[in-house]
Amino acid sequence: MKTLLSTYLHELHIPFTRSYADKLFAEHPHRYNLYGLSDMLSVYKIENAGIQVEDKDLRELASPFVAHVSNDFVVVKQMSDQAVDYVWREKEISVSVDEFKKLWSGIALVAEPGESSREPEYEKHRKTAFFNSVQKIGVIMILVILLVLGSWEHHLFSSVTGGFLLFINLAGVGVSFLLLLKQGKVQSEYTDRICSLFKQGDCNSVLESDAAKLGGMFSWSEIGLGYFISSLTLVVFYPQWMPYLMLVNLLSLPYTGWSVWYQYKVAKQWCPLCLSVLLLLWMTAIVNVFGQWRLPTFEMQDMLSVAILYLLPFLFLHLLSERWFRSEQLENVKYELNNLKASDSVFLSQLELQPHYDVNPAISQIVWGCPQAKLRITLLTNPHCNPCAQMHKRIGALLKEMGDKVCVQYIFSSFNKELEKSARFLLAVYQQENHERAEAIYNDWFAGKKYLGETYILTFDYDLESVEVNRELSKHKEWQFENRLTATPTVLINGYQLPDSYKIEDMRHFGDLNIN
Repeated sequence: MKTLLSTYLHELHIPFTRSYADKLFAEHPHRYNLYGLSDMLSVYKIENAGIQVEDKDLRELASPFVAHVSNDFVVVKQMSDQAVDYVWREKEISVSVDEFKKLWSGIALVAEPGESSREPEYEKHRKTAFFNSVQKIGVIMILVILLVLGSWEHHLFSSVTGGFLLFINLAGVGVSFLLLLKQGKVQSEYTDRICSLFKQGDCNSVLESDAAKLGGMFSWSEIGLGYFISSLTLVVFYPQWMPYLMLVNLLSLPYTGWSVWYQYKVAKQWCPLCLSVLLLLWMTAIVNVFGQWRLPTFEMQDMLSVAILYLLPFLFLHLLSERWFRSEQLENVKYELNNLKASDSVFLSQLELQPHYDVNPAISQIVWGCPQAKLRITLLTNPHCNPCAQMHKRIGALLKEMGDKVCVQYIFSSFNKELEKSARFLLAVYQQENHERAEAIYNDWFAGKKYLGETYILTFDYDLESVEVNRELSKHKEWQFENRLTATPTVLINGYQLPDSYKIEDMRHFGDLNIN
């Protein structure tokens, strides 16, 4: 993942390497505040300063700069009288000047590179990065040569059907590889571009769902990549088994219907990469039917060979991807291990560095646990947010473990006005049911009933427009507006934002801690 530091260095046009910058950012103990970013820029000998802009007058600043927006940091690339273009977590966003001022706190970090501004040992790092690239290119060239030789030997270039199948399966390998990167949360510029093609496109929502894995173990991206690698190998090196390719492809077509249904009806988000894979499967079917329709001979030796050909790459990919993704996440793991301390003093020191918000029993009556507990967790959540659903499950486990040592307070947000009915429903459930029944309905909703939306809501007879519901919803909206919080789920611990180095499960250590 491209970090805030590497994004800003790129905009400053400083000589740097991604590997060094991202490692520096990942291991820095203050990477989530301006002090930390300022310290990292100093490593590159870049003069910088944090400033508070009066009246949020953007004319006082020159882009690029880092801005504090909605309790996060963004890199402002350029500005005009009408719009501000900035990068937030690898997403390029353009908003009007007025809209940006509403989000911006007025705090910014400005930097002024000098002639000596560059990465320490930049040449050494650049050479290392260069040789790593050469190795990757070398492997790719060898594979390309093998494919060309195999295609030439079996006259694929002179066959319309063979040429189409070669192209389709090559495309399938490429798209499935990008899909695997996305599911493994490995940064890829091409993946992000494809996933942003649709207005309602969100690859993450689909790939992070329970349905993204077969049996909870094998991801569909691994299965897809294994399928196309096996099919490509069969087309190029074993054309005598082409009828088996047609049979395997036809057996895969029911999956395409299920996938489209799931994205449309359940996830309510489109994954452009997933749809590309489905399209390639249907293109293969069309070529097979019109180009070489014939059944295989079903000889035992051939069937066993084809089965091995399709199983071996998939199983190998499954083992390899687990190790690969584990190594990609190693720096984050190191950071968490260095910071996840059960010491009260360490936790308090980290907590007091976070933004603080006014939280009290009056802002929300949706409370679980013991209202008198020392530890109060305030959760800004969304009824239709998948991470919020996971957070609800984790909160439930924490409540069971901590008992009366914790109080959890829910504040509801909505993606848009049309989905506000779901928030009203959950408020009405809490107000108009007993505690045990309300908890059960909440658990059902976040476990999957949220996908049914209004269909599920109508199975009950709650008053969603009652005075109590309207009053409670107004308080939630007012609190969110005053504090300019939009990200869900947002977790606050006695008003402090939960530090990134801690998880909600870690709060079990601090049930008796006095937090001011």
